[in-house]
Amino acid sequence: MFNKSKFLIAVLCIFLISLQMINPIFANSIEGNIDKEKQKQQEIEEGIENRREEVDSLDKEINELTEEVEELDNKIAKSQKQIQQLNEDITSTESEIAKTELKIEEAEDFLEQNTEYLDTRLIAMYQKGSVGYLDVLLSASSFSDFLSRFNALRLILEEDKELIEEVKEKREYLKVEKDKQVERKDSLVKMIAQAQVAEEELKEDVQSLNSLSTQLQTKKQNTQEVISQKEAASKQAEQQIVALMAEREKELERQRKKREREEQERREREKEAEAAEQKNDNSNNNNTDNKPADNDTAPPQGGGIEKATGRLIWPVQGSRGVTSHYGYRTHPITRRTSMHTGIDIGIYRERWAGSPSFNGNPVNVLAADGGEVIFAGGNRSIGYGLYVIVDHGGGKTTLYAHMENIGVKSGQTVSQGQSLGHVGSTGVSTGPHLHFEVRLNGRHTNPMNYY
Repeated sequence: MFNKSKFLIAVLCIFLISLQMINPIFANSIEGNIDKEKQKQQEIEEGIENRREEVDSLDKEINELTEEVEELDNKIAKSQKQIQQLNEDITSTESEIAKTELKIEEAEDFLEQNTEYLDTRLIAMYQKGSVGYLDVLLSASSFSDFLSRFNALRLILEEDKELIEEVKEKREYLKVEKDKQVERKDSLVKMIAQAQVAEEELKEDVQSLNSLSTQLQTKKQNTQEVISQKEAASKQAEQQIVALMAEREKELERQRKKREREEQERREREKEAEAAEQKNDNSNNNNTDNKPADNDTAPPQGGGIEKATGRLIWPVQGSRGVTSHYGYRTHPITRRTSMHTGIDIGIYRERWAGSPSFNGNPVNVLAADGGEVIFAGGNRSIGYGLYVIVDHGGGKTTLYAHMENIGVKSGQTVSQGQSLGHVGSTGVSTGPHLHFEVRLNGRHTNPMNYY
């Protein structure tokens, strides 16, 4: 009877050990799926970040083109104004030319009339000889009358001569002015032609820039569609992670209940075996002291997350406070309004290893509560950079991003306040800080609700 009891206990121990080996395999399978989905989500987020950078670059090009178009539009407006002014000058010059031509015509008519009159008088004087002048002089009644008549004749001749010379000079002057005005008009016409050519060239440049801007807008729209698709894929991956974590939590709870049940069954069987052994010993030797059966198998350790306290401590040792709160904000790099899914906790630059003034004393990132590390890794140049996710059980996880280095591994159990690594500025970051998130069943919540 004694040997049979020992045999039953040994078989039971082997069975329990086998169960302990099978359960981790199933749990590891879920962990593997979670890691795959997280890796998938990280790759998607990296793609989104790259596409957003492409959109930013396109926005910059479009803005530059828009500025060039505005500058060309201003030049075109100035050119059109200049052409308008030149046309007004031509109209004014044509009017002046018309007036000058009229004056020249009047001067020529006047000159022609006076020249004919003088010619007629000279012809008459020639035909009659100089007697006409002598008759006028000799017919004077007195010497004073003679002098008066002589002066009158002299003045008449001088005035006729001066008038003819004056008209000739005016006519020549008007001809010179007309030539100048015609020359000015020709110059204005040439200037208009040149301005019109320059305006057409500017319009062609504007058309070319508008066409290029349209192409960039189309490319930007296509890129934004890709971002939307990737964001949808990221959300789907996040939902898958949430489902897997829920499945993992259910499996851990099932394992805990199973272990409790098995532990209870084991104790009951031990008691039965001890009772049977004691009965056998009493029947064989009533004087022998009763001895309990040896317990060679240690009770199995409880699985799952056992170190969570349910409350969170501040995750940064020696911080300078929250530098960016949870909620919608203008992103410091993209300058677009977006949801900030956590809080940013800043540190002094001299305690950051990437600073030229680093004092050799880095700031620790502390586990806000006990739990299991379900992700530790990332990429130093994009997204969250290097980051860690800790599962605290009950669907609660915390995320620690932009770390300088990581001191834990995926699958490792950590206690509250344990160092996960150091605060840094990896990924998309403007300076040393910790981006800290608290998620319930995969959904982000305001971390300040826990403090």
